[in-house]
Amino acid sequence: MRWAEEERALICALGGYALQLSGGWLVTHERLAGSRFNFIDIGPLAPARRTAFLERALDHYFQRALRPIVRMDPLAPPGIIDSLERLGFEEREAPLQLLVRGPGSPREMTPRHPVRPLTIEELPLLHRLWGGPKELPEIRASLDVAVSAPARGEEVLPVAAIAGSGPVSVGLLHGWNGMWGLHAVATLPGHRGGGWASELTIGSWGLCERAHGGRLGLRLDSARVPSRLAAAGFDSVARYRVFELPGDHALEIPPPGPPQPPRWRPPRASAP
Repeated sequence: MRWAEEERALICALGGYALQLSGGWLVTHERLAGSRFNFIDIGPLAPARRTAFLERALDHYFQRALRPIVRMDPLAPPGIIDSLERLGFEEREAPLQLLVRGPGSPREMTPRHPVRPLTIEELPLLHRLWGGPKELPEIRASLDVAVSAPARGEEVLPVAAIAGSGPVSVGLLHGWNGMWGLHAVATLPGHRGGGWASELTIGSWGLCERAHGGRLGLRLDSARVPSRLAAAGFDSVARYRVFELPGDHALEIPPPGPPQPPRWRPPRASAP
């Protein structure tokens, strides 16, 4: 899916990388430990490859002291879910939805509050909402590179919904090959639940439409589409089940079982 490519491109722009294995993708940022930057996207996976894929994927992250989330299609085979649960993973209550608004939508909505790019002086607010004091230097460095030196055909723009006192809800607007994604949306604690993330989304649509047109996509941890976004023409085009390892749990790898006999190999031909 092109939206998955857009999301991986943003992580790469921030200094991370995406590794494709047979059965899925490992999206990684070794210096930003949050689950929004480290996740496993499981695709079609043959039963015979299931154990090897999960072991290799989790080994990749745990060698780097990262705790990824695992995302998959709602119709994923029960065997994959059983394997994750045996390893200690738990499913989040709310699924992850991908909401998209295309340029042809007849619904026109304007935000109730101003939405604009963040100024340089306001960027520390975005840094603080993304991580704690230990992560601040890496967040700042990653964002500076992505904003000031984007790849060809790419644009990274920190944006905010503004109240009278200043930015209230912030996110990262990412333009990639005619598509726009709004990522890492965060709202100040005292304003959460007031619809500020929806206002930021609607205002971001106006920014990217005026810039280059195209479509805007947003990933949302919710079982439903917020009424404000539905009225603005955003439709749910994909849904994922999300599994995570609780913070107080260690990875529980089952024993490998009895040793297997060595595999037969053909004898080497003698040198002439």
